[in-house]
Amino acid sequence: MHDILFQKMYTFALSKLSARDIPEQKLYDILYKKYCNTKTIPNTPSEQKAIITEVIEHLKSQKYINDERYCENFIRWRKESMPRGKYMIIQELIIRKIPCSLAKEMCNTYISDTDEYHMCEQLFQQKIKKLTQRYTTIHNTDTTDEIKHRIKSKLFQFLASKQFSYALINDIWEKNMIHFS
Repeated sequence: MHDILFQKMYTFALSKLSARDIPEQKLYDILYKKYCNTKTIPNTPSEQKAIITEVIEHLKSQKYINDERYCENFIRWRKESMPRGKYMIIQELIIRKIPCSLAKEMCNTYISDTDEYHMCEQLFQQKIKKLTQRYTTIHNTDTTDEIKHRIKSKLFQFLASKQFSYALINDIWEKNMIHFS
């Protein structure tokens, strides 16, 4: 029965991994949910957990599961297409079942201060265009200082929600004040 259950779990895990990369703990949880504590499988829960662990180790030895590779790909994706602050990326990795220490280590390795600055500036540029357009057309009776204050407030809120530091946001704001002169 052990070999049959192992093969079922292994085949199921491969089908999940063929669709996308999955962190080790998340795959463990998926297998546990599907195969443990069910009446159809006669093994005891401890035997089922041992088989899941064996399947995971086998997949790791074949390099189908690699949490470091998962982190590197996730961080690269975030940097290129959906920028966030370093601490938000760490939180997202932890939510995706990556160990906290590994998430911090990989973010510190792959996100430099310069990278974080560029990500923040990229979001800043996107948002300031939208806000400038909105507040100069809708609130055309407001003074330039009122518009500037609203835009600054909205920008700071937006970038802070992406977990960028106040100092970084303020630095980018100061460098881009030329737009409002």
